[in-house]
Amino acid sequence: MTQYLFSKPNLDPYRTDVKIRTSLQGVELLNLEEFKAVFRIPLRRSGRQTKETAAAGEAAAIEAEELSLSAAIKQLTENVCQNKINEAYLGQSFLNAYNLGGLSKYPEPGEVEKEVAVEGLTLPELSFEDQKQQQLRNNGMLSQLEEASQASQSQSEEESQREEDIQLQTQRENKLKRVTKEIEAEEEEARDKPITFDLLIAFAPGFRDGIAEANTKSIDDRTALLLEKVVGFIIVQLGECTILPNAYAVNLICTRTLELDDGTSTTIKGALLMGAYLFCIKKLVSHGVQQVGILELADGYKNFAGFSSYTKMMFDKDIALCVEGCFYDNTNLAMSVNLQGLSEQEIIDLATGKLKRLPGPFDDTGMYGLVPTNLNQNKLQKIMAVYANLMYKFQVADFQFRNGDERFMNQLLEAPWSILPKNQLEIVNVLYSRYSKVLSPALFPFLIRKLQSYIQTLILTFRRMQDPLGIQTRSDALARKNDMNDFETPAGVASRSDGFGDTSSHVLRSTAAEQLRQEAELERLRQQQEVERLRREQEEVERLRQQQEEERLRQQQEEERLRQQQEEERLRQEADMRLQKFKRKSETVLEKESHKGGGKTNRRKKTKTRKTMKRRKTIKRKKTIKRRKTMKRRKTIKKRNKSKEAKKL
Repeated sequence: MTQYLFSKPNLDPYRTDVKIRTSLQGVELLNLEEFKAVFRIPLRRSGRQTKETAAAGEAAAIEAEELSLSAAIKQLTENVCQNKINEAYLGQSFLNAYNLGGLSKYPEPGEVEKEVAVEGLTLPELSFEDQKQQQLRNNGMLSQLEEASQASQSQSEEESQREEDIQLQTQRENKLKRVTKEIEAEEEEARDKPITFDLLIAFAPGFRDGIAEANTKSIDDRTALLLEKVVGFIIVQLGECTILPNAYAVNLICTRTLELDDGTSTTIKGALLMGAYLFCIKKLVSHGVQQVGILELADGYKNFAGFSSYTKMMFDKDIALCVEGCFYDNTNLAMSVNLQGLSEQEIIDLATGKLKRLPGPFDDTGMYGLVPTNLNQNKLQKIMAVYANLMYKFQVADFQFRNGDERFMNQLLEAPWSILPKNQLEIVNVLYSRYSKVLSPALFPFLIRKLQSYIQTLILTFRRMQDPLGIQTRSDALARKNDMNDFETPAGVASRSDGFGDTSSHVLRSTAAEQLRQEAELERLRQQQEVERLRREQEEVERLRQQQEEERLRQQQEEERLRQQQEEERLRQEADMRLQKFKRKSETVLEKESHKGGGKTNRRKKTKTRKTMKRRKTIKRKKTIKRRKTMKRRKTIKKRNKSKEAKKL
């Protein structure tokens, strides 16, 4: 590859688009070369200098020229992402999710075999010695589970939150160290070649006004002053995933909100940076760049804000990327988007929010599109994320085992404290203690379905919290009598104080019959609601039809009334006209009778009039005869000319 992803020819059509410019609201997007140009401004020097000041200025200029990309990125991440990373996570620990003593009970004989048979799975047979060892192993897991229960009850929510924040901070620092280390290595090995990393940075409106002031400062102060105006950036890497060597992967993306001098604030949506990334990939199709976008979402579904924003930009979970040499970490969610079916205009519409992606089967958790509106829903969403992350780990382990890699499978089978978070370890131990006398990868598809059904139950509860009049089971109806003091989880029905307090009491639904009964009850209620909806629609249609019929009759009556008025008016006018005609005729008769005594004078006038009329008729007749003769002569001449022409031919 000889061209940067965010080069000017690729980026200009995106950042100059009218919709993008409107959404940026004055924020400027700079690519790597433009970013370097900002940091390589020559220092302002006065005309009169001593040797010492000249040497200092020269040293500062050299330092500015040698400012490396890795150093600039390090300062960027420290300034822009400092204390902002935790806002992207919903990182509160999942405390006391189960009543561990109640969960340790085994189901009835044959119950697990029936449930597993539904999935078409077969569990391997064990010898007597293997069964004995397995029983001891399960007992040891349960004893660990009970110890974990006692420890978790004594641990406060604040302490757990601190531990998770420290873990997330450590992950972020490790990520930044790895990126800067790789960039430094590339800069040292090939200074004359384009590096595989590329950068797009967003500056607040008016940042260029501070360049003149920055010219008077040292390189460190200048850098700090310019970075104060940064509202976001995205770093991409070519070939980070070895199975897609010609694909650009999102390495880091960060945004923040800045307070401006006039009291207003400015920021940039992450979707606009992500849109630039996808748009520029489309521009490099002729350069051999693979038309896919890939990334790994830190902390998986617990980072629900990131999951939601990436899914809106058409990214979906891609388990095939969780392999060695790519995103080989099942604690982060591997995601990808195929750009073959997306146009440049559609990418712009997705980035600006003009085009919305609706929830669909592409999200097997069903969590996309859920928007919490209260504290209970927020907490319920965090519980969903624990289940979804664990389901993803089972899916990765199942995929890798089928491809000959047993690393993630062994993690889930052994469930050591050093591998799984405490909340997920508890769930794994519970699942195995209930559904497996044999720890086998053959059980993975079955357990994935179980976790998925638990998430769906949580989503139903989440939606009932939004709409108390929606679908609800009998237990939900009884719970709502106490003004939503009870809520349902996949682990059972627990009070609000139990579910959200320091202690909890949950009972895991263990039988397939109970699950089927609940599903049948939900289906029956759904059908009732559908019937009720159809009945209301039919009533509404009938009401509208009656209204339309009444309106039509009213209009007909109004038209008939107007027609009668018009008919009466016409008859009245005709009567008036007949009366006026009769009056004129009467006046004419009277006038004739009054003029009968005129004698010769009247006869003379009549004779003169008749002569005049006769003369006029004679003149008119002569003119008519003359005109006819003229027309006949013209026709004759025309006919003669035609005959001559015919003879010539």
